[in-house]
Amino acid sequence: MAEVAQKRLEEFTIAAKDGFALSATLYHPENGRDRPPVLINPAFGVKRAFYAFYARFLAQKGYPVLTFDYRGMGGSAGPGPEKVLDPMHSWATYDIAGVQKWIEERYPSYHLMGHSGGGWLMAFLPQSEKIRSMVFLAVPDGYWKHYSGLTRFKMLFTWLWTLPRHVKKNGALLKGKGWYGETLPPNVALDWAKVCRYSGFIEDESLEHPAKYAAQYDRPTLAFSFEDDEYAPTNSSASLLRRFRTLKLNHRHIHPRDLKTDEIGHFGFLKPNRKKDLWEETAQWFDGHSD
Repeated sequence: MAEVAQKRLEEFTIAAKDGFALSATLYHPENGRDRPPVLINPAFGVKRAFYAFYARFLAQKGYPVLTFDYRGMGGSAGPGPEKVLDPMHSWATYDIAGVQKWIEERYPSYHLMGHSGGGWLMAFLPQSEKIRSMVFLAVPDGYWKHYSGLTRFKMLFTWLWTLPRHVKKNGALLKGKGWYGETLPPNVALDWAKVCRYSGFIEDESLEHPAKYAAQYDRPTLAFSFEDDEYAPTNSSASLLRRFRTLKLNHRHIHPRDLKTDEIGHFGFLKPNRKKDLWEETAQWFDGHSD
């Protein structure tokens, strides 16, 4: 039994574009179907292991699934998050780009899922012609004015003061000190705060690495947003999708009551109790764009 499990799950490293070693997991399909793989770009502060249940579900449907950790995160921590000083764009221009290269050398085409910042980061990269379809899961534009009420000013205070002060004091955005994700490398965290303070800042063409590719994406894309998502509220998700304005878009905005539940939020999609509705919907989406 252990030997069978080993064959279904493979752990290894992938070289980012600059050679940084990224920890990755490949979930092999369990029924022998020949389907294009699914690449999952994780959210900020989320390790690849968080996607394991969903990845196994897709593998049972016949899809190889590749997950990975960004530099400074999880198994890709390198010398430690505090010592990984690369800027935020490196997670796209080096890490995602390196993982795409790995998968494109082995498969003729693939699907891509971006969760939260894992979708937004694609704006740093030109669209690969080998992407068949995409799923955007709770992908926000984090600009503080997209939030409402007191949350708007709480977000501004976080990006302007709390987060930069925390990073300066601790050398990174540490887990467990008002931040519930995994520890973020310092410059990733500081760039994130800057992006969320200034509308359109990161697309500025004068930057060395602007996020200028969003409007070039035209792949069929299933986008989920959730009414009770405090990290990606309706205005934030809508703003992000306007940036990726040439997608062949199917946007599903879901209220918890639509699924007869009290809560979904930013992470509820990935709970195993979503197998029969949201997970199944994505599997059908990939099925419809795999032949």
